[in-house]
Amino acid sequence: MRSSGSEQWSTPAPWSSSRAPAHERARSPEQTRRDWRAQADALCRHLAALAPETPATLDGMETAVRDQVLARTLETWIHADDAARAARLRLPHPVPEHIQPTADLCARLLPWTMLVSGLDGSGRALHLTLTGPGGGEWHVPLGVADTDAREPEARITADVVEFCFLLGGRGEPESFAAQLEGDLGLARDVLRTAPALSGP
Repeated sequence: MRSSGSEQWSTPAPWSSSRAPAHERARSPEQTRRDWRAQADALCRHLAALAPETPATLDGMETAVRDQVLARTLETWIHADDAARAARLRLPHPVPEHIQPTADLCARLLPWTMLVSGLDGSGRALHLTLTGPGGGEWHVPLGVADTDAREPEARITADVVEFCFLLGGRGEPESFAAQLEGDLGLARDVLRTAPALSGP
């Protein structure tokens, strides 16, 4: 889809993952691998021609295509880990250069996870420190429309991989291993609502 004055990329909602296994059981593993590889290659070719900030609409939500890709990256990482655990295999983590932008997306989603959970963080801010390869530090305004760098009222320090998995719906917010400082109620609200946008 193209809109006047700027390019916009739109895709239909993805085929439900709950229907995919039944379809693939009737096919050979090589057929599945070949078709998924071709789909991935076609997607990469298309994305290579787009600017990272190109608006993209998926499941009714419009964001930069860069963020749509990062969200799919997180989903792929989490579901690959699910499959590895089910097969009793140990899956290595992505390289730090791939973890860091994924963690950045997770940090930027926190105002939205709070809002969809019924909490408006407008006027408040968080300092987030994620440790380990691919980690870093983020100053996060907790209102979806906030842009100013106000003083953080709470601080959270956690492992970068565990934090990404928490946003992806893997892990319990109440028992999540993190160091909390400042307004502990606010910090707990951030963690409690963090998985709000995750799927199955």
